[in-house]
Amino acid sequence: MAFIIRKGKHSARLIRRSWVPKNSKNGNTHGYVEEVSLGSIPLTATDWPPGFASDLPTEISALSVRERAQVKTEVFDAAEEHAAKLRLEAEEREADPAWRVREATRWLAEAAPLCEQRPLDGDLFGELLAVITSLKTGGAGVGSKGDPLEALIHAAEVAAAAVAGGLYGTRPADGPMKDTPVSNLWSKVRAAVSEDEVGSLRTALQRAGWVARR
Repeated sequence: MAFIIRKGKHSARLIRRSWVPKNSKNGNTHGYVEEVSLGSIPLTATDWPPGFASDLPTEISALSVRERAQVKTEVFDAAEEHAAKLRLEAEEREADPAWRVREATRWLAEAAPLCEQRPLDGDLFGELLAVITSLKTGGAGVGSKGDPLEALIHAAEVAAAAVAGGLYGTRPADGPMKDTPVSNLWSKVRAAVSEDEVGSLRTALQRAGWVARR
């Protein structure tokens, strides 16, 4: 007698298979394989469904220790492993920013040509820039898609387009040029990029030997 677990798409069917010899059952004229269904269990089950054993027909003997162990290994343990895998995948997706950025990039690519006819509000564009500049990237070698100098060039191009598009508006003719929010930001940009200060980009490149010292 063999015990078989036949898995479908959503459930596992438990079957006992045995050989019925010739002339041993109802005058059968030849031997044949007989299969007796013991019931089905959902593939998501991690334990016996309530009342499974008691629901077996009286002519079917209870599952043996070996049969129960086989169900545990092939159905219950497999279901637990699959559930754990799904939990890990869900946790990884929840913590992964990359797919969100890819999705946002796809929408932005669709929005870009539409802005030709309906330019974005300056405040909204400012919010977008703030989000983009807050993203952190991993280290990357020169020449790769994540090169920080390439990113700086791109950021400068984006900022220039935003200013030209009216992000900050136009300074009034009689308005101050110094100590304004815009001028203060520009001073920080120059200090971060081109000033001879510790921590500036120019200083870092000079120390690495890529830029000549003045």
